[in-house]
Amino acid sequence: MLHVVQHYVLTTHSYSIGGVPDNRCVASPFPLNARRKIRQWTMDISQTRTPPELTIQTHIMADVIDLTNISDSDEDFEQSYSEIEHGSSQASESSAGAPLPAPGAGPPRLDDTAREQLRIAIATVSGARLRAVVIALAERIPAAEHALFEELVAMKRNKEKTTTEPVPRWEVCVNCDEEFDMGTHRVAGECRYHSGDLEADYDSFVDWDESCHGPIDTPANRRSYPENFTWNCCDGHSLAEDWNTHLTSLASA
Repeated sequence: MLHVVQHYVLTTHSYSIGGVPDNRCVASPFPLNARRKIRQWTMDISQTRTPPELTIQTHIMADVIDLTNISDSDEDFEQSYSEIEHGSSQASESSAGAPLPAPGAGPPRLDDTAREQLRIAIATVSGARLRAVVIALAERIPAAEHALFEELVAMKRNKEKTTTEPVPRWEVCVNCDEEFDMGTHRVAGECRYHSGDLEADYDSFVDWDESCHGPIDTPANRRSYPENFTWNCCDGHSLAEDWNTHLTSLASA
């Protein structure tokens, strides 16, 4: 069986002249018509009379490509060699499997089905469990910690407005029960809370007889006749919005 190195043919000439060994190695690039050259080398060696004191040994390093089934035609050899090279490249690529992610890259995104199930799980898990998961992610993954900080923490100036301090971003107004962002500037009118009480304007119920129609100041009448009820803090009717700002529990204390 004849084997040829894939890229180089290494021919070693061992000379013994005067009892002194002299090894000389010649490495030549592997040509496409290597089979023909090897055949020519063999013929040259067989036709040469070698003196007793001079021995020539030709070593063809065997490792990578089996040429026993390749035809003698140079054209067929070139085609087969090209196929072997191409196949070897494809095998290397296929054995590598899926391409590795770039350094620092995270895992791939979830598909639509998995993402929907994750949203359902978040919506149905208990508040305590969800908080525990969020804290664990923040402690384990720096990127998650920074992202959660941006979403849940705001920098607020102190009363002297000289420095800032981190505070919880989302608070619930103690007056209107509306959630608001502590990181935004407070403006008048954002809170619809009235500090006074809503009172009925009995003079506006001209044809209303409480002995016949029932009490005037009822939730049903407040919804049906909002213009007949006023706030005693601003004299506005029940749908009027007071120009207040959101108030936190700490600020109201």
